[in-house]
Amino acid sequence: MDGVFAALETRVDGLSGRVRELAAENARLKAAIVETAAERDRLGKELEDARELAARHGGESAEKLKSYEAERSEVRSRIERLVRTLEEAEIAAATPA
Repeated sequence: MDGVFAALETRVDGLSGRVRELAAENARLKAAIVETAAERDRLGKELEDARELAARHGGESAEKLKSYEAERSEVRSRIERLVRTLEEAEIAAATPA
């Protein structure tokens, strides 16, 4: 009988050691899951912030572009008026009085 109990005790000790190893591995994996979830949340927040920043800067860029286009249009019309004035002055100077 002692041999059977010794064999059972050896087997239980082996299984108990394996259970402890699996419990430790399970704890490590749970910690890794928590860290991964925190990293995912942090990256999600960074992505959201980057999208907001891009939208803001994109809006600023669009406003600047609109402003530059308006300024360009104004400068173009001033140049056209100046060219017309010079052409009229040239025609007037070429015409005998």
